[in-house]
Amino acid sequence: MSRPLNAVKPPPAVSPQPVTASDQARRALLAMHAHADPFVTPAKDLAALRLEAARETFDERRRQIPLLQRRADEAGIKAIRTLADLVPLLFSHTTYKSYPANFVSKGQWRQLLSWFGTLSALPIDAVDVAGVRDIDEFIERLWAAGHVAVTTSGTSGKVSFLHRSQADNDFYIAYMSRHYGWPGKITPARNLHFFMLAPKFGPYMLMTAARMYLPLFARPDSQHWLTDEPLSVAYIMKVAEMRRRIGDGSATPEEIAAFEEKAKAQAERTTASFERISDQIFARRAEPMMLISQWAMLWRLMERARRLGIGNAEFSSATIVSGGGGLKGLNLPPDYEAQVKQFLGPVLLRGAYGMSEMSVASPRCEARRYHPVPWVVPLMLNASGDELLNPGHGLVEGRFAFLDVSFAARWGGMITGDKITMEFGACPCGRPGPTVLPTVARYSELGEEDKIGCAGTLEAYIRGSLNL
Repeated sequence: MSRPLNAVKPPPAVSPQPVTASDQARRALLAMHAHADPFVTPAKDLAALRLEAARETFDERRRQIPLLQRRADEAGIKAIRTLADLVPLLFSHTTYKSYPANFVSKGQWRQLLSWFGTLSALPIDAVDVAGVRDIDEFIERLWAAGHVAVTTSGTSGKVSFLHRSQADNDFYIAYMSRHYGWPGKITPARNLHFFMLAPKFGPYMLMTAARMYLPLFARPDSQHWLTDEPLSVAYIMKVAEMRRRIGDGSATPEEIAAFEEKAKAQAERTTASFERISDQIFARRAEPMMLISQWAMLWRLMERARRLGIGNAEFSSATIVSGGGGLKGLNLPPDYEAQVKQFLGPVLLRGAYGMSEMSVASPRCEARRYHPVPWVVPLMLNASGDELLNPGHGLVEGRFAFLDVSFAARWGGMITGDKITMEFGACPCGRPGPTVLPTVARYSELGEEDKIGCAGTLEAYIRGSLNL
């Protein structure tokens, strides 16, 4: 990548479709980001606003995204009258990586851009892909044209591309400046040592969000990352592809040897970087800091501290820790979270349930329930994702889906790969529901089939629009 993403300044803003006078419900939901507590609106009132905002958002996005209009036409959906009308219109989580793999492997960047445009609510005509060398530079060109494309990990061999505008990021910052650490209150004062156990630059949402925290919370003189080397999506995809070839026996011994040598060198560099930044963290552990990581790296941090003779609960009580993400293949004990919390001590360990496809994650309340933000319409579906289960009361287990009405850059309706339990009713914390219980798991990790009925249909639409 010739220039690190987010290295100097945010990308130029691409003007979103303006929120019109007819978008009253959507505007009312978005305005709740400025409330002292955005999660106290009575459930009945919030449900009515969410349904009306879904109607408004669909009316707007179907004019901007032909794929959504085609899906609506074939499903016979002319308007959103009930939440059940949303179900056929939700995209699968696999939709955002439905491009043919050879668009990347053969450097067919114009075709990849066309695919990206089929999922976008904003015009992409100004994106110049001439001379693009790899997937990292393709992403950089999107950013340079004002399209804040974030990607997922790509460990399956393909990354998801999620279109955000600068307006979407500005809204994220506005929310976080008021409610980071909810239900507590953290006033942005740029007074925290900032540590991130991940690369400084890259298109993952974790990295994009972290850099938006800097002008809010981080001390200008104390900002630290695992490495200044940009995260390379191209490298991650190559690693996934090589592992697939090793698994199916198509890789040659020479290719395997070269891959293992490169992987060993990368692991050594990562270990050295981790030891360096962990030593910096331990040296300042008695001072307030913001530590952004994933659970797997927090576990490694705890293990290193134990080897160095550092005990539990030695961090400042004013420290903020943001943990999340999967275990990245680590075989950790069932109580790994409890052990890490005991090691960190009385810090603010921010908890939330979310994903890169969502504008703002659902924060965790005092009762350890996750509360969807007002502008995210939570939906419970059956395992195949084609039937709404929202009953309005009681506990329901199923596949989580949602419509996020805040996005300017894309249709925010998506069916996830997560199996959750949602309660419709008041939360034990005293706030209205619905809320998500802390039993979230991926269908694939549970050994259950992660097959969504609409996925093949949507991919067929996309192939048709690209003449594939």
